[in-house]
Amino acid sequence: LGIRPDGLKLTDAPADLAGRVAVVEHLGSESIVHVAVDGAADLVTVVAPGRTTLRYGDRVALQIDRRACHVFGAGGNALL
Repeated sequence: LGIRPDGLKLTDAPADLAGRVAVVEHLGSESIVHVAVDGAADLVTVVAPGRTTLRYGDRVALQIDRRACHVFGAGGNALL
């Protein structure tokens, strides 16, 4: 399963994923937030609008935009 950072949204509503903020990059018009998702080995990246107040260690919830998901086979070729 592949999803680009703009396919995830920070949310206060019931969420698909949850974790802790590992890194925040403030880029002016947006912030890039790297999240250590509960139960996952790799960090997940999400784009947040503006300058977020999130900090290292904050708990966050993420909603997946299912229209932005890409499914790949074991060889790396796109299936959907």
